[in-house]
Amino acid sequence: MTDSLSVLRHLVDRPDASSTGQSTEFYRSSNGDLWELLRASAEAQCMVRHTPAPASGGQPSLVTLEAFLAVNCGSPEHGALRILLPGTRPEHADR
Repeated sequence: MTDSLSVLRHLVDRPDASSTGQSTEFYRSSNGDLWELLRASAEAQCMVRHTPAPASGGQPSLVTLEAFLAVNCGSPEHGALRILLPGTRPEHADR
């Protein structure tokens, strides 16, 4: 039996991740970095994948949703994700 984290790590390396599991792009920066919310199945833990812009030469990273929400609370990508998630909207979202 494959655990959910292994499945999600496998999805990070696939260019067609959305065809295998649920992938929702929630933020793209002006320099081309991309953030997505991933879920391999209804039972799987949600993960956040950051794919750096190709020009930066960086590697994609994968963290749990909880870990992502615990850091960089003022970042644009953090705010964009909180708007999508019920009960986590930032206070200034309605202004």
